[in-house]
Amino acid sequence: MRRSFAIISVLVVLILGLILGAIGLSKKEVGEVSWGILVPGYMFFAMTAAGAALVTLTPSLFGYEGDSGELKSLRKLALWFAAGTLIPSWFLILLDLSRPAKFVDIFIGFNPSSRIAWMAALYSMTFVVLIIELLYAIIKEERTAEGLTGKSAWVITLTLIGTVVELMLISNLSQVFGVIQTFPAWHGAYLVPIFIVTSFMLGASGMGIFVVLSMKNREKETKFAASYYGKMIISSSLVLALLLFWAMLSAYFDPEAWASFSQMLKGSYSAMFWCAGVLGFLISPTVAGIAVRRKNTTAIVASSIISLLFGFTILYLIVVVPQTVYFDVLAGVVNERVYSIGAGELLIAVGGLLIWLSLISLGYLLLPLLPEERAKKLLIFK
Repeated sequence: MRRSFAIISVLVVLILGLILGAIGLSKKEVGEVSWGILVPGYMFFAMTAAGAALVTLTPSLFGYEGDSGELKSLRKLALWFAAGTLIPSWFLILLDLSRPAKFVDIFIGFNPSSRIAWMAALYSMTFVVLIIELLYAIIKEERTAEGLTGKSAWVITLTLIGTVVELMLISNLSQVFGVIQTFPAWHGAYLVPIFIVTSFMLGASGMGIFVVLSMKNREKETKFAASYYGKMIISSSLVLALLLFWAMLSAYFDPEAWASFSQMLKGSYSAMFWCAGVLGFLISPTVAGIAVRRKNTTAIVASSIISLLFGFTILYLIVVVPQTVYFDVLAGVVNERVYSIGAGELLIAVGGLLIWLSLISLGYLLLPLLPEERAKKLLIFK
């Protein structure tokens, strides 16, 4: 009875998210800035999904499975978390378009020279690979070999394919912006490492929360998660700080790019940037350090929440701010555009968030994702 009530409640939240999205689409307006909050929104979901799979599954390709094989226990959780997190990314992409039904044309008339066409293809490929890996883990793997043990060529192959596709997804997503010369603050190879490191941080943060909540009665796995994902958050935060410093230092010698970056450092977006910096570069790593040192699950959840907020804010600034300033070369002045989040965009974003939370919860309720859980219905359900 309790499980049935939980499933019904989650489905209600899922439907509410869809309704909010539909209402938001009907209220969506076109403003001065074309790529608003929904763009960093779907980037957030895609990068969190790819990062969760990369930080949890890829280490096993190099023979690391945790201190006592804990990563094997997290394999199915990571696969569902990644797959479920990609779905709201599609939701935001479709509703950000003026004509969502026309999106299928990008596949029908696929243009191999288009970064955006490849983005759609890689989103699809990543989702398919994750689902195949999850189904294989549930149906085929033995109870004592749920993860890469070196004994299953299929597991090795699927993990390798998944790693390659996920890295391609993040890299291509960054270069959707990096090849656009119209916005100098976007144009640059530095976006690729920034996006990859941000993806690691977001993925580790998402998994830190999901593992602790899903395995609250399994002390071995939750303590490992606190230590392992805490280390990931600390290391990725430090590397991201270095990369952002490098990007801004490079932009300092380019007046057109600096016009955008200066808005973050000392302009109208400075409060948002510096608050995010304090949270992401100081507070979150400090709390993560407590999680690592003491293997504290409360600390890893707190650090993960802060890092998720920080990661989204950084993506928002990188995407939106370069569109709000325009360097007029002939006049030698900087023109500014105004962007404010519209009611329609906000409703769609909230709808996407509700869909994300409900899908992750629904998978946990329906699928045998924990190590000792085996499929009892239709080969894949509890």
